[in-house]
Amino acid sequence: MDNVNHRLANDLWLEIPWAGLLLTIYITALFIRVITSWLTNPSLRRRGRIISALLLLPSMILLASVSWHNWPMVKPQTPNADYQLPALLPGDTASGDELEAWLDHRSELLQLFADTLYGHSPLQKPAVSTQLHEVATPILNGLGTRHQTSLELERNGHKITIDILAYLPRQATAIFLMANFNGNQSLSADPAIRLASSWLPNDRLNGLIDHRATATSRGVAAAQWPLDTILGAGYGLVSFYYGDVAADRIDALNRLHALYPDKQTPGAIGAWAWAYQRVLDQLLTNDSLRETPIIAAGHGLMGKAALWAAAQDDRFAAVVSNNSGSLGAALSRRQYGETIADINRHFPWWLAPGAASFSAREDELPIDQHQLLALIAPRPLYIASASEDRLADPEGEFLAAVAASEAYRWYGLSGIGEQAMPYPHEPTGDRLRYHLRRGHHGVTLYDWQQWLAYFDTIYREQR
Repeated sequence: MDNVNHRLANDLWLEIPWAGLLLTIYITALFIRVITSWLTNPSLRRRGRIISALLLLPSMILLASVSWHNWPMVKPQTPNADYQLPALLPGDTASGDELEAWLDHRSELLQLFADTLYGHSPLQKPAVSTQLHEVATPILNGLGTRHQTSLELERNGHKITIDILAYLPRQATAIFLMANFNGNQSLSADPAIRLASSWLPNDRLNGLIDHRATATSRGVAAAQWPLDTILGAGYGLVSFYYGDVAADRIDALNRLHALYPDKQTPGAIGAWAWAYQRVLDQLLTNDSLRETPIIAAGHGLMGKAALWAAAQDDRFAAVVSNNSGSLGAALSRRQYGETIADINRHFPWWLAPGAASFSAREDELPIDQHQLLALIAPRPLYIASASEDRLADPEGEFLAAVAASEAYRWYGLSGIGEQAMPYPHEPTGDRLRYHLRRGHHGVTLYDWQQWLAYFDTIYREQR
């Protein structure tokens, strides 16, 4: 699950169990009301009603206040339709020179995204060592093998450890590199998978207690990772816990700052994108995987990180960005769903410090997200949305994909030709593809089926 479930815990209201508090007040008020209603003294019954009301009223006001403060979609919103997107190319580009101008302009766009939104990733790589925990254990009746590795990144006397979980078929058509939110053990109930050792946001329902993963967290997200379907189609899956590099909280960047105290480190989205690149480094040291396409894939917050990682690093053969929303695939200028102001208010550590100046001023941004999508061209790009995920602005994601399709045409490739938002479960587009599915924020079997079918068409000749 995405970190949206922990929105309250990550705001100023850290670690206060609001739901439990409000439920306790409600039950207490109800108990007083029921008990006093049995009394024969009218004065006592009246007092019971008054006390019950006095307990219920402030609790409801508190609930409304916390909800309004923390959930952007509680507030009435109308998307901004009066916006002008920045052009993909400089205005003086001559007809017929678009591709050459684009190739020259890419570095300027990358610089703008780093300066404005994500921050600059460290250029100097840390010292790297690996520890193998498990190699080629057969799983799922021979569909593939499981591998577990710890990647240790060391610099300046400090170390970051990324635990990598890999599932590989006998011969992979391509490999999805996709970070997870609850630790590697959440992908499968298999007790052989190592428990995450980094800080996790508390989630008792999913076995995350005292900021640690417990045995009950095994497999809690398995439905989002249909291993039999992925491996059965001939694809590999590599995952790591995003919190191994930067915990999603106010001190998110402490570990990266420790490695690079002499440099300005990026926001947390940039740090997670940097982690994608470091895991890619490790995968490419394996001779058997060096020629295998590696797909940067991500859901929600990791959909943002996957896009930024691949925009900076063309070693990623393709990208899948699912429900990534604001500062991912959705246009910022629509000011709909989770806006830049919302992110700067609740999660300022995600972004470079300068991004705060664009809260409610998206029209003054020098860039917008269609340009980030265009930076993936000519590589395959799949954008996916969910019909009930208003926070991620599905229409804004689609419109960004439509605008980015122009870059694909410069390479002689097809993107998305139609301008009208497609109906759910009707994927559209070619090299740049989009689908809207019914349902809420999340990753479903339908999503995986569409991604696998799409990459079959891309890599069919290589199989």
